[in-house]
Amino acid sequence: MSPRDGVKRTIGVYTEFAGVPSTVVRYARRPVAPAPTSLVMVFTALVIATAVLVFSLVRRAYLGRDGELRPQTAVFRMFFTLGLWMAITAALASSGVLADFAERPPPMMVLMGFVFVASVALAFSPFGTQLARGLPLAWLIGFQGFRLPLELVMHWAAEEGVMPVQMSYEGRNPDILTGVTAIFVAWMLMKGWGTRRTPWLWNILGTGLLINILVVAILSLPTFARWGPDQVNVWITHAPFVWLPTVLVPFALIGHLLLWRRLLGNYDEG
Repeated sequence: MSPRDGVKRTIGVYTEFAGVPSTVVRYARRPVAPAPTSLVMVFTALVIATAVLVFSLVRRAYLGRDGELRPQTAVFRMFFTLGLWMAITAALASSGVLADFAERPPPMMVLMGFVFVASVALAFSPFGTQLARGLPLAWLIGFQGFRLPLELVMHWAAEEGVMPVQMSYEGRNPDILTGVTAIFVAWMLMKGWGTRRTPWLWNILGTGLLINILVVAILSLPTFARWGPDQVNVWITHAPFVWLPTVLVPFALIGHLLLWRRLLGNYDEG
């Protein structure tokens, strides 16, 4: 079965009106094309590895000058909250409710809106303040290197017909540049190279590329189908890929917001 055949079988009547954005249908409880087990496993491993990296950042932010963790409960609270959130979103995806685009508003769009608001609120909370103040610039930038392997996995998903091609770097998503430059810029800062403008320029680049892929992803939803009915973004309504917009994207967004707070605030180097 080709990816196009998979779309037709999944979308059903959606293909009959040739991409009229104002009409939506009730989606089947399956991705556009079956995801290989290896893709599922690698994606899940990437999410877990990124979460472990974020835990280490939280620990570093709460590490006192004398090496004492204050408070140590911050890491455990985040571990519990993130684990619960991942379980809830995976359960929603497995139930099929997120794949229903006949509802008004579509549940997936409601979830994405909630994630965006919650991410901004967290970045500007006292917890976010501690991270912005307590982490070195190199750490705030370097952790975004997770977007390099993420973009490679997304490219793999596009080749398998699981994800629409416009969301990969072969299409309209050059966010792989953020991951590559994050590692390089963080290394420069750790070596004491670069100028005061370097973090600013990098954050402008990374924020812009993140906004770009968010717009592409939203316009690729069945509600809009900007690139046609055979290139719709329904893979994120299925587990474990639901963790892309509900876990990995918030990590990237919060990271940029924290860096903006750091650059615009009068914080000493952590």
